[in-house]
Amino acid sequence: MEYRHPLTSLANFLERTFGWAAFPSPIRILVIFQIAATLLSRSVEGYTSLLLLDKERILEHYEVWRLLTFLFVTDTHPIFLIFLLFIMWMINDGMESEWGSFRVNLYLFGTWLGMVIAAWILPSALQHEMSGIETVILYSSLFMAFATLHPKQEILVFFVLPVQVRWLALLNGIVIVRMAISAFAIPTQPSGIGALPMVLGMLPYLTVFVPKFFHYLIHRGQAAARQSRFRARQMPAGEAFHVCAKCGVTDQDRPEIEFRVGSDGEDYCPTCRPSA
Repeated sequence: MEYRHPLTSLANFLERTFGWAAFPSPIRILVIFQIAATLLSRSVEGYTSLLLLDKERILEHYEVWRLLTFLFVTDTHPIFLIFLLFIMWMINDGMESEWGSFRVNLYLFGTWLGMVIAAWILPSALQHEMSGIETVILYSSLFMAFATLHPKQEILVFFVLPVQVRWLALLNGIVIVRMAISAFAIPTQPSGIGALPMVLGMLPYLTVFVPKFFHYLIHRGQAAARQSRFRARQMPAGEAFHVCAKCGVTDQDRPEIEFRVGSDGEDYCPTCRPSA
C-alpha cells in the first residue's frame, strides 16, 4: 500500500502558490552565512551578541535582523568549517533530490518558526540562558531529516571512519531527547517550558516523518496478520485433503488415484464413485 502523507495536499497547494519564492539550495546559502559569521566572530569582539535571538532587543530597540541572524550563530571551530561545509552540502543535495527546493525551504521555515515561537514564550532570563541552542536544533533537524531519507548514506567521521548516517542520526536524536528532558526539569522554571525550543524546533521533523513511521508499523502489523491467517489455512503436513466417503481411502494412502466430488458433495475414489 503506497503511503500518502496527510499534509501532501497542503504542501502541493503551497508549492503551486508560493513555489516562485523558494531559494535554490537554501541549506548551502545558510551554511555560507554561518561560515562568514563564525569568521567574523573570531575577529570582531562582540559580533556574535549582535546576531543572537534577543526578544527584548527586538521589541525595545527594533533590532529585527535578530529574527534571522540567530541562525548564523555557531560555535564551530574554524578547523571544522570544511567538515561542516561538506556535511551541509551533502544534506542540501540529498534533501533537494527527494523534495525539491520549495519543500526544503518549507522545512527550514518551519524549523525557524518553531524556534522563534519558543523564544517568545520562554521567560527572558531562561531565553538568554539558552541563547545559541537554536543552531544545534537546526543542525539536528536537518541532519535527522537527511538520515531518514537516505539512511544508508555513509560519511567519513573526521575524514577517516565510514559510518552510515542512520546511526549518527539515532545518536543525535538521543542527545536531543536528553536535552529536552534536562530542560524540562529546570526547578526554577514552570514545568516543561525549558523543553520548548527542542520540541518546537524539531516539530517539522516530527510532522513529516512520524506519520510515515506509524503507517509503516501499522502496515507491517497488518501484513504479519495476513500471513498468519494464510498459514493457518494451509493444510498441516501429513493431513489428507481427499477422503473417500465410502471406503475411507485417502490421497495420502493412494496418491496416484483421482478423487471426484459426488452429487452429495462428498469425495469418492474411482472404485467407490457412484455411477451417473
